[in-house]
Amino acid sequence: MLPEPVKLSIQTAYRDFLANKSLKPRLGQKQMIAHIARALGDIQLCADNIRANDAGVAVVEAGTGTGKTVAYLIGTIAYALAQKKKVVVSTATIALQEQILLKDLPDVKTHSGLKFEYVLAKGRRRYLCLFKLDQLIQLHQGVTQNNALFEDHLTMDEKELSKLNDMLLKYGSGKWNGEYESWEGSIEEQEWSDLTSNHQECTRNRCPMFSNCALFKAREKLEDADVIVANHDLLLSDLSMGGGTILSSPKDTIYIIDEGHHLAEKALDHFAAELSIKATQASLDQAKKIQGNLKPVMALDDSLHKLADPLFKDIQIASEYMLGLRYLLESMTGNQYESMTIRVTKQTLETESLHHELYDQIGMLKGVFSKIVSIFESIQKVLKESLSEQGNDIAKDHAESWLPVIGRLLFRFTACMELCFAFTKEDKEGHPPQARWVEKVVFNEFNDMHIKCSPIVASGLLDYVFWKPSFSVILTSATLTVGQKFDQIISRAGIPDYAHFHQVESPFQYDRQVRFSVPDIAVEANFVENHTASLIEAMETILEKDNANLVLFSSRKQMNEVFDGLSAQWQSIILKQNQMPKNQIITEHQTLIDGGGGSTIFGLASFAEGVDLPGKYLTHLMIAKIPFSTPDDPISAQLSQWIEENGGNAFMSITVPDAAIRLVQACGRLIRTEQDTGYIYLMDKRLQTKRYGATLRASLPNFG
Repeated sequence: MLPEPVKLSIQTAYRDFLANKSLKPRLGQKQMIAHIARALGDIQLCADNIRANDAGVAVVEAGTGTGKTVAYLIGTIAYALAQKKKVVVSTATIALQEQILLKDLPDVKTHSGLKFEYVLAKGRRRYLCLFKLDQLIQLHQGVTQNNALFEDHLTMDEKELSKLNDMLLKYGSGKWNGEYESWEGSIEEQEWSDLTSNHQECTRNRCPMFSNCALFKAREKLEDADVIVANHDLLLSDLSMGGGTILSSPKDTIYIIDEGHHLAEKALDHFAAELSIKATQASLDQAKKIQGNLKPVMALDDSLHKLADPLFKDIQIASEYMLGLRYLLESMTGNQYESMTIRVTKQTLETESLHHELYDQIGMLKGVFSKIVSIFESIQKVLKESLSEQGNDIAKDHAESWLPVIGRLLFRFTACMELCFAFTKEDKEGHPPQARWVEKVVFNEFNDMHIKCSPIVASGLLDYVFWKPSFSVILTSATLTVGQKFDQIISRAGIPDYAHFHQVESPFQYDRQVRFSVPDIAVEANFVENHTASLIEAMETILEKDNANLVLFSSRKQMNEVFDGLSAQWQSIILKQNQMPKNQIITEHQTLIDGGGGSTIFGLASFAEGVDLPGKYLTHLMIAKIPFSTPDDPISAQLSQWIEENGGNAFMSITVPDAAIRLVQACGRLIRTEQDTGYIYLMDKRLQTKRYGATLRASLPNFG
């Protein structure tokens, strides 16, 4: 049970929030606060205020209009302040992150009476590395010839130098805070990459620029904040390094995972391993180039002196192995001048000998990269010691100069080693196998090959890095159930069995506010030509040009074909995705509606979630087809194969549940407030004709 003072604090904060905003209590909001309080109340604490039992996980599906953000903020912040814990709010989309940061948190802080500070957390790559900026300016000015910190593509013109000096001047004068988003001018992706550092390059308080570091100034704000707003990628990055490196320590943190239906998918993306042939060859070439300058530095330390020759011998061996791997991959992919993906299984490779040859080649690389990484770690350790109070025979300026270079290469070679280990690791019988594949990337004159490996389910990973070490987790979304059951999110995300599950109904009266139909002219979407023709006909006969329309497609190809098949009058008033940025499309759409006219948006998946067009801005929603994903990406294909081999039905256990969640999300674009009304047209007869249609219909709100 919650301590009485904490319970009173939550009740008072919610009552004051409603009173100060002249709002009436919402049933769903009250239920959600109570559910979160119940899960937090189950937590037992050790003497050092650490969770001592299996408790503290709440999973809440909160329908649109519940006011879930205010509910979870008030419920968790009041408890966290009392128990001296941090709250980390993580989202999947920028739109929700901005809403929480710019609207909900200020609202709660102003009107609830709770006293707390909040801040936005960003990844390391969003911040300027002052040391690298200084080194790059020196390189441009010819003060130093050491370009080992940077890639070989560097340009050396006056315009570039002027921009770098402008950055330094504005940062030094406080006119710029060193964040990518706040720089007023344009910065190309590669330009910015040269001005940031990864966690291996960064020497933290050993860096001569540490006291003025943009990243660590921001990290100081995280230390002082009670609530930290992040995204799923940053959260998973922190957890992969053990937690507490970027964000607060898991044992002292209450995590709120909003848009929680994305967590498992994001985890798979994050924990995949990858080796790029060209990037790896470039890193090995760079390591060879610095040999002449690095050897004298290594000679100053007895433990490193004997490692110098083995290191550069191993680097040469790795280069030869990489060349052999490249030739092998080229023989697998042929001479086609197009991007392609090849799954690496005994069933998908042409011959068993090719399968063995690829494994053997990567196995040899695993051995040599392990040696290289071990030696680079030793070099890094000695260089760091030279900057400590004890010091050693390596000069401080040498160490300051070489540490970031070694860190950069260590970062690259560690990633290569991890791919090799993951790829060659034997799959355990009875457990989900790894997905392994090769991607050939062709873009204009650039081409490369990537070897990738990933788990096919995230449950085990998340159990180890997230559920077990965290103090508490509140996972929520408007779409967590399929057919009113939490089974899918439990299996995908590995939610522990002691979690509390609850569905909070939306306050919307969907049966009165929405008219949902599969029009008579709709056909089964798997008959592609007929389906495209039916969409064109529906545009001309069902939708009106003066309405506020949103048409959602699952295929860019079909979206363009429908557009091309429409009359010129229709084409002239359609705002089609990729014609302009997404936010600009939404702004233009709203401007047209405000002006008394109509507007129609053609959008893909990114318009089916996180887009808020309340009231008059959306009255007619047309969904081209049931949003099935094609299980042809290597991870989904491997998962489907594994399920089928073990007697399951991949379509019913993966494809249909995923489609149900996407369909509910898409339908959720229409009704955003209790006053909204409108029409939804699903142009796919399969909802009525196929047996799985019952599962999809059971997942939808009770539309009229």
